[in-house]
Amino acid sequence: MLLRGVLACLVLLSTTTLADDFVSRVAEAERASSTPQGKKYDDSLGPAADAAIRTCVPPGTLSEAHLGKFRLVGYVAHSGAISAVEVQPETEVSLCFARQFAQAHFAPPPESGGSASGFPITVEMRVLP
Repeated sequence: MLLRGVLACLVLLSTTTLADDFVSRVAEAERASSTPQGKKYDDSLGPAADAAIRTCVPPGTLSEAHLGKFRLVGYVAHSGAISAVEVQPETEVSLCFARQFAQAHFAPPPESGGSASGFPITVEMRVLP
């Protein structure tokens, strides 16, 4: 019984850590996109986001399972490749979007605002009827 309680605590702690990490990555990306160069780069992600969501949710879809909002975070390397892609909440649509978006190739990001992992980005999507 004690072991089950310990395992439950470990799962709770790891889930909290992952959520905290996601929130800190969103904040990092928002800071990076708050500069004029970062905002311009953030705006350049639009076509890839549009193409990804159209693959996952065809226009005219009214299914409740496809509606709602989610957020993606990731890092874009100077080569234009994206890594460490994560979405929350994880749904069929958000996971599809993450897979599609991760296949895109992006322009090199701004030099400033990046980290060792790359230039942090966040994309917030709202799927409405």
